[in-house]
Amino acid sequence: MLGVGLAPIAYRGIKMTTVKKHQSIAIAILASVTAAALFFAAWVSAVGVPSAGATSKGTTACFNTSKGSVFLRTVCKSGERKVVLGLPGATGAVGPSAFDLAQVGGFSGTVAEWLGSLVGIAGLVGISGANGFAGTAGVAGPAGLPGPTGVQGLIGLPGAAGAVGSAGLAGAKGDTGSPGSSGLTPAYGSFYDTTTQTNKAWVSAEASVVPYLPSTVNSFTFGNSSTQGAGVTVTGSKIIFAKAGTYNIQFSAQLFTTIKNTAEQIDIWLATNGKNEPFSDTQVLVPATGGKVGKAVAAWNFIVTVSKDDFCELRWVSDEQYMSIAAVPAEQTPAKVAIPSIILSVVQVG
Repeated sequence: MLGVGLAPIAYRGIKMTTVKKHQSIAIAILASVTAAALFFAAWVSAVGVPSAGATSKGTTACFNTSKGSVFLRTVCKSGERKVVLGLPGATGAVGPSAFDLAQVGGFSGTVAEWLGSLVGIAGLVGISGANGFAGTAGVAGPAGLPGPTGVQGLIGLPGAAGAVGSAGLAGAKGDTGSPGSSGLTPAYGSFYDTTTQTNKAWVSAEASVVPYLPSTVNSFTFGNSSTQGAGVTVTGSKIIFAKAGTYNIQFSAQLFTTIKNTAEQIDIWLATNGKNEPFSDTQVLVPATGGKVGKAVAAWNFIVTVSKDDFCELRWVSDEQYMSIAAVPAEQTPAKVAIPSIILSVVQVG
């Protein structure tokens, strides 16, 4: 790009010391037009197109202030101003900043402190204007007159009763339903024993066995029956089921120990077809005080599902020689009612 600049401009017949308002505007326009003239002159010089009325490629331009036209020529006509085109002038020295002038004027703080000092004190809050007067309420209009009551309508007469319809024909008889399944006829049995059942599995302290692990165990026996031929029978210690099903086995045993001032333990559990049922054992502690025998009652139930002719047994064991399942005659009880050693009730529930 061709670089051009303005040399100091000489205006003929104009004093530079006095510039009026309209002269300032003309000078601004002249500067803009001069820049355009410089560009135009550079373009003309580059492409070789002469300006209208230009006599040669000079370093002057003529500006017609009334028409706004610029001509490249060395001699300006009447009514035109001559502009000298030259190289850029030298850069002027950097003038002092506002902060420098403040320091000259006596300010001794930093730039940040000087910038903070430029903030003026906030002006006072203006006084609020007085509230306007409230307008007066309008007068309420008069209430309208009530309208006249309408005439009551006539009551309609009841309609005549309709004729009774003829009876419909009887429907056909439905099919007989299939017979329902027969209800459960439960098997059951009730038994007890009138003898005292002693601890036959007790092992003396001299024997080389661990207490609570005797070589044999006891089983409750049932010598008496309260029911006959109801699907559940007993033979010795065996509870025999005549048909398959689910049964509730409930018992009550009278526990005695003749040892005094101690407490003895007995374990009771269930076996089916000679095999112990897992997790069916319960331990009962029979306490005895000085001068009296120990007495306790073991009573709970088991639910078992068996096949036809299966059998169950209630088994027990104790390491106390004098533990027994005691029967007490009527004359030895305050109620004069005998105590059986064991009571058994078996009922089919499914």
